[in-house]
Amino acid sequence: MRAPHIAPWFDRARRLDRATFGGLAAGILVLGTALALGGSLRSFLDLPSLLLVVGGTFAATLVQHPLGTLREALRQVRAAFVEAPITSASALDELLELARQARRDGLPSLEEHLAHVEDPFLHRALRLLVDGFSPELVKDVLEVEHEHEIARLEEGRAVFEHMASLAPAFGMIGTVIGLVQMLQRLDEPRAIGAGMAVALLTTLYGAVLANLLCAPLGGKLGARARATEMRRLLQIEAILAIQGGEKPSLLRERLIAHLELDAEREPAHAT
Repeated sequence: MRAPHIAPWFDRARRLDRATFGGLAAGILVLGTALALGGSLRSFLDLPSLLLVVGGTFAATLVQHPLGTLREALRQVRAAFVEAPITSASALDELLELARQARRDGLPSLEEHLAHVEDPFLHRALRLLVDGFSPELVKDVLEVEHEHEIARLEEGRAVFEHMASLAPAFGMIGTVIGLVQMLQRLDEPRAIGAGMAVALLTTLYGAVLANLLCAPLGGKLGARARATEMRRLLQIEAILAIQGGEKPSLLRERLIAHLELDAEREPAHAT
């Protein structure tokens, strides 16, 4: 009998996230419209100012974070533009199906599902069950892997939150540089207005980079980290219960209670 495909929630996680794309596009559209209504868009473009803000922000980020951490954060950005993995509730049926299979045919029968599980964490957990490792070892391995995964996600969030704090600072640095250059040309009154405008552009660029891109991406990665953590804890609890031979009906009640507790805690993270 062919094993069913039991990871639809993981497949769905690969679709484009319309909220992220839509929010970014809307922000750019609103900003561009406001600038266009106030005058020529070309007057808001200054390559040296943009280079100072963007380049300075990335350079300072490299000073604080290792290159590997920055590379991981950029990889997570791609994940931020697809739908966040479906909530833990969507994995409930999958885990219960595994529990019924193991209860009916034994733990070794779960091996037929391994080729159909795309979630690396769940694949590792099932492999440990099939290979007959002790419950203590299974729990230790999964908890360590879970902690490392969440730590990586939190590092990505921290990188973008740090960038969100740096961008306005480099915008202010650019403004100060522009003002100094402008004050050196006080003998040219006609150049003062244009010089002041260019000096203020770096402040604008820093604010836009921080509040339209870096801070929202940091929040997005933080939300994904919390969703992943809740799902992993649910999976660990289910895997250990399956290994212990717990009845699927009892496991279902425990997992539902776990999901309800997570739902109560989630608003606290958002405040």
